[in-house]
Amino acid sequence: MTGFTQIPNEWVFDDPLWTSEKFTKAQAYCDLYRLAQFQAGMVMKRGIIIELNPGQIGWSQAELAKRWKRSLGWVRRLLKYLETRGHIALQKTNVSSTITLLHWVKNDTANDTANGKQTVRQKDSKRYTNNIVNTENTVNTENTPNEGMEFENSIEILWNEWNYNAESLPTEYQKNIIIGALKYNSDVDGFWLPLLQERRTINEGGGFTHNSMKYWFESGFSEMDVSKKKPEFSKTKTNLFIAYCSKCGKKEFPNDKWQLKRGSECHRVEYVPEVRVSLEKFN
Repeated sequence: MTGFTQIPNEWVFDDPLWTSEKFTKAQAYCDLYRLAQFQAGMVMKRGIIIELNPGQIGWSQAELAKRWKRSLGWVRRLLKYLETRGHIALQKTNVSSTITLLHWVKNDTANDTANGKQTVRQKDSKRYTNNIVNTENTVNTENTPNEGMEFENSIEILWNEWNYNAESLPTEYQKNIIIGALKYNSDVDGFWLPLLQERRTINEGGGFTHNSMKYWFESGFSEMDVSKKKPEFSKTKTNLFIAYCSKCGKKEFPNDKWQLKRGSECHRVEYVPEVRVSLEKFN
């Protein structure tokens, strides 16, 4: 059956009954239409402004999990299913993810054809101006973990970022390490994620970070410098890295990122992408 069903937001979606219990899959899908922008707008994620068009949703998956009272894994599986079925498109960035509703229609089109009959436009409809924006703080100001489902989501987010989103679950020992980290600082978005993303960038670029989860979450994270840009190594035509010993400046050609990570053959120190001879050579 084609057409549209007009539902009053304030009496359905905004009623406390709507979010009083765990969402079903169908309810969550409907809720995406409630959370979508009805007109162009912007949201800020970790200090970066993200522009949104009508029919797009700027809520993070962690925020959806909290609203729907579901785990982050449940939200991811649902969004993946909706994407596979052609209902939504997911655009992921280092900052957040944007959901686009592929069956979204302009508000005036919906008003013209609601229920296949209506032809009068509602120019001042609340649907036009009542964009839902997630106004909850994305940065916690207190260094105490959140309770319940939100805290479980925080654990899952940190585990997935540490484990590079591998399909595995943390052991009780690993989970306790993350719980300890959240007790130290519960700010997932503003504190832990930038550090974990820097760790991943360093490792993928051939740098070195501690592999001990316990050490890293207890003190190793302090060695991360999120403001420091990772070194970029040039490559030869045969795809070898061009690197220099940071102590003597000798030019070498590591085969892969693992050799690059291991350091120079001559002095076993880190490689640098440009010649940088230590002053010790001249002393």
